[in-house]
Amino acid sequence: MGPLSFHAVLRTARMLGRSYINDIPAMFVIVLTYEAPLVEIDRLMPEHMRFVEKCYDAGVFIASGRQVPRTGGVILAVGSKRKDVEDVIALDPFVTNGLASHEIIEFRTSQHHPLMKPFADPGTRAMDTAAS
Repeated sequence: MGPLSFHAVLRTARMLGRSYINDIPAMFVIVLTYEAPLVEIDRLMPEHMRFVEKCYDAGVFIASGRQVPRTGGVILAVGSKRKDVEDVIALDPFVTNGLASHEIIEFRTSQHHPLMKPFADPGTRAMDTAAS
């Protein structure tokens, strides 16, 4: 990953993971767009996946996957401050090596599946999934 280490990722991600427990959480959709041929993306995929796993371990990422068609990826993350999420995604090997750009979309939940309650805004409505 160059000068930034996975330890820096983990420290930042742990801090971000703790912050949403004490503060009102915000959810973030991170859209990665590949800026390089897939052969270059595939070469760095193992390093990218180690980064992603560390962010899951820290409780920052809650879902992720590739776009269809394969033009990038999508990550659902949580945190109390957009800047923290920006700092974490800036350490992604795809980003640090110039292979992907990213867009971060912050949103506040108004409704959610009951399983998402730990990540949702307090007082928001959990949808009744049993009625379907």
